[in-house]
Amino acid sequence: MLALVVTALMLVLTLSGGATWFLRNVLGAKEELIGPSIGVLLVLAALPVPYVVAELNMGRLLRCGLTTFIGLAKGANVLAMALVVWVMNATAPGAGAMVGAVATVAGAIAEMAAVSLAVRQLGSSPAAGD
Repeated sequence: MLALVVTALMLVLTLSGGATWFLRNVLGAKEELIGPSIGVLLVLAALPVPYVVAELNMGRLLRCGLTTFIGLAKGANVLAMALVVWVMNATAPGAGAMVGAVATVAGAIAEMAAVSLAVRQLGSSPAAGD
């Protein structure tokens, strides 16, 4: 739930002009950097949800002593990021900072999917206090 609130807040601030104001007046960003930054912020607004789901599921795996799956999930993250960077650089060489933003989101989603699948294989998650 908190992840959805953070995502909604990021979207509202970015779409309402709050992010532009913050970049210009607080960080002192140059105008030519502000425009491309807004697109990157919109993409990065998706991050809280996969991060929270992945972390919750990693906690379940840790409680069961299944750390190997966490390492595999981190590997899936890096692999997805590398694949997105490679594909975007080949197909959209002028994408700039958007490449990193899309790769970061793709990596987070791959990690979330990997740990979610591992937790699903457990059959049931450990009860609180176990």
